[in-house]
Amino acid sequence: MYRLRIKIFLAIIGLVFVGMAARLWYLQVVQGDYYRSLARLSLEHVDPLHASRGTIYDRNRKILAMDEPCHDFCLEYGFLAQDARWVRRQKSLIALRMNVGRNEAEEIYNRRAENTRRLAERLAGESGVDLTAARERIIHRVARLRQIVNMDVREQRQAHPIVRGLDDAATLTLKEQLDETIGASVVQSHRRSYPFGSLACHIIGVTGQVSEEEQDHHNLTKDQSDELTRMLQNYQDGEIIGKSGAERLFEGTLRGQRGYQRIRQPGEILESVPAVAGRDIHLTIDVELQAKLRELLTSGGHTGCVVVLSVPKGEVLAMVSVPDYDLNTYRREYNRLLQDTVDVPMLHRAVARCYPPGSTMKAIAALSALGAGAITESTGLDCPGFLRESDREHFRCWNRSGHGELSVTQALKQSCNVFFYKVGDRLGASGMAEWASLFGFGELPGTGLPEEVCGTLPTADFIRRRYDRRTEPADAWLTAIGQGPVTATPLQVANAMATIAKDGVFDSPTIVAEGGPDRNHRKLKLSASNLQAVKDGMYGVVNEPGGTAYKTFSELGPLEDKVCGKTGTAQTPPIWRDLNGNGRQDPEEIIRSGSTAWFAGFAPYHNPRIAFAVVVEYVTTGGGGQNAGPIAHSLVRICREMGYMR
Repeated sequence: MYRLRIKIFLAIIGLVFVGMAARLWYLQVVQGDYYRSLARLSLEHVDPLHASRGTIYDRNRKILAMDEPCHDFCLEYGFLAQDARWVRRQKSLIALRMNVGRNEAEEIYNRRAENTRRLAERLAGESGVDLTAARERIIHRVARLRQIVNMDVREQRQAHPIVRGLDDAATLTLKEQLDETIGASVVQSHRRSYPFGSLACHIIGVTGQVSEEEQDHHNLTKDQSDELTRMLQNYQDGEIIGKSGAERLFEGTLRGQRGYQRIRQPGEILESVPAVAGRDIHLTIDVELQAKLRELLTSGGHTGCVVVLSVPKGEVLAMVSVPDYDLNTYRREYNRLLQDTVDVPMLHRAVARCYPPGSTMKAIAALSALGAGAITESTGLDCPGFLRESDREHFRCWNRSGHGELSVTQALKQSCNVFFYKVGDRLGASGMAEWASLFGFGELPGTGLPEEVCGTLPTADFIRRRYDRRTEPADAWLTAIGQGPVTATPLQVANAMATIAKDGVFDSPTIVAEGGPDRNHRKLKLSASNLQAVKDGMYGVVNEPGGTAYKTFSELGPLEDKVCGKTGTAQTPPIWRDLNGNGRQDPEEIIRSGSTAWFAGFAPYHNPRIAFAVVVEYVTTGGGGQNAGPIAHSLVRICREMGYMR
């Protein structure tokens, strides 16, 4: 019995050894290559190589935005999260390197940690960075990554940028202080630089750290690609992305392609794929023209905007919005800029603010009525100074004594309200909207800038949703003079002028020399005689006695180029703050009030090369001719001097 037990025991032991031998043979021979590759991979890691962002140029290859070398102040994740393991390790390293005891090592750690916190707070304050928000964003991002892979991630062992874009002087000072910190470092980086500061800031746009929502929108998921592809293409926490303007519109072009290095410990580079810099873009704007037009607005203390288009190509030559802001200091001043709800410096007025177009709309109303057959070039409509309804005087003309009987050309020249009330009455609100939409009103201008808005038109649906059907006649009258339910951006008005200058050919404007969104093109069904009648009226506005801008242009002196234009003055709601909470606009609560002054047109008369729109906000005396007219006069002269009339 005893011997049998021994034999069974030995047999079991033998089977165990045979099984172990078989398993070892399987692991070393059959699966040897697989496990050797795993072992190699455990000693390897992949580091991303960041790509520099493409340069933005103006039409004459002047640099508007570029990447330049700088440094970032970084903090290790362990310090940011106050990870207990990381803290213990730092204290142990201090004790080992400085040959001190545990208590002294802890004192040194605490002193350095406090120095690090103070340094980070100072740098963040100087750069306009919300340190608490930055810390929470990094910790939240790492937590999300850990949840996805269900394990520790390399971001827990990395230093994360907290304050970006430090210049050389700040970096030198900072490096001298790092010895007395813990978990802090300064790394080479690059930042966006804007040589012209505030010039064209709204067109160029800003960059900023990618948000969680943007990452969710742009990034590939685990199911869509492998890890290496995601590392090369996905936006990483803290990475820069275009937030507005051309920086956002052309993000895919400017961003470039990240590279990588596959490294085996302790530093052997196994594979290196260089980053590919982002491609450059060339905008159609002329930054020198932009500067001169900006000076025209700011020298008069105005807020508003100026748009200039090339008629032959539909290119935006200048698009000034005042007030503006310096792109280089934008982050530091962000809170102040955001809180300025009166001047609203971050608003791109040329494409993102809808104004009542005032009497500039009369040129569109005239062509709409002519094209629809509601009037002809010779139709005469009487202006007694008001439009009579139910024996009451409503909708007065600016000339209270009236203009008498006028043709469409004469009505444009003298900007007669009553004539165009009657034009609107013949077309109806929906008819006005249908024709105005052909000139680009009520739709996005088409440059692709993310700030673009459509404006409003009294379409049938618009009236049904927002107005009582009985108000449609009044809507039509008001639309014809650019008030009431119609609003437009200055870019839309300028492009409508370009459409007239091109004999009824509409092309959506562009801000980039190559690429960009597809452009809309359409030929409006307008006869040559229709167009000539309106052009003659716009010519008379500027060049003939009785024209609403004749006095202004005459006093400023002759121009080489004859201008066709249209003045406009639109009632504008005041800016007010309900300080006493009664819901009423009390006089003492009104901050800014006045009208919107317009001058829009094209030049030269017989061979149009530019179309433009000038807007001056909250004028308190005079109209479009007196306030926007002088700017338009100088604009035409400057464009001649700079060669844009050839």
